[in-house]
Amino acid sequence: MGLIDNKDERPVNYNFKQDKRIYKIVQAPSIKGNLRKLNKASAAKSIKSDKMTPVKSRPTLKISCILTSYNRPIKVQQAIASVQKQTYPHWELIIVDDNSNAQTQNILKEIVEKDPRIKLIQSGVAQEDRSKTTRYATCINLALPVVSGELVTYLTDDDIYYKTRFEKMAEVFHQNPHIHVVYGKQKVVVFTNNRITRAFIRPLVGVTRFPMGKVDHNSFMHRKSCLNIVKNWDDHPSLWKAGDAAFFRKLVKHWDFHPLNIVTDEHRIHDKGVQRKLQRGAKPWNSEDAE
Repeated sequence: MGLIDNKDERPVNYNFKQDKRIYKIVQAPSIKGNLRKLNKASAAKSIKSDKMTPVKSRPTLKISCILTSYNRPIKVQQAIASVQKQTYPHWELIIVDDNSNAQTQNILKEIVEKDPRIKLIQSGVAQEDRSKTTRYATCINLALPVVSGELVTYLTDDDIYYKTRFEKMAEVFHQNPHIHVVYGKQKVVVFTNNRITRAFIRPLVGVTRFPMGKVDHNSFMHRKSCLNIVKNWDDHPSLWKAGDAAFFRKLVKHWDFHPLNIVTDEHRIHDKGVQRKLQRGAKPWNSEDAE
């Protein structure tokens, strides 16, 4: 969805160190050197303060992740596991399954029964109605009314998050109340005949109001309060190739996209993915060409 393919794989000429607007989480400086300058009483006081401060400043913002699913019984388990393995504990996962085959539905039910942090919504769409909307956007809209977190993010059923994604993004929001949208770098892995044929990192583009075609569906997070203004995702059937870009256009009318200088997720391009289906003129909702 909106992938820019850096064919020559050369790094973009961008100096991250000089751009103070790129958010890289670093640990607080050590107090070891300072202790030598303090007497025993003040040193004890400093140590006590140092132990308490991180606890008080640790983010507790809840993240609501919306995962859209359709007929990928194996890949969807990998996507779900990547959420469950997050180092950040304050999250919920809302899976919206678009009336998948029985195998996929049964797997999802088993997972939800074992993990109270996960909710499952079934769209119940009829096969003849699939062509009427961009289905992943329609499914996202089904989940938006039930999100309970202060932050909202998205995942497709054939991609994965890296384990510190939630932790690092939550830290940016926690430390910067004025920021409403954050995005990270993305690793893109290309499969041909089930074998990896190419991999590269999609670069950051700095603080921007032009993320369309440069930032992916799986790489960004926004405050729930944004939905008070932008409401939902457009799901017109013409948006199969760029549903995320259409949502980005709504967001950038009000807020900048702020970069986080880590790889946050992995986007997998494969023969039965939406991108490849659209490239060869196939219908992306074709149930006979799933997984």
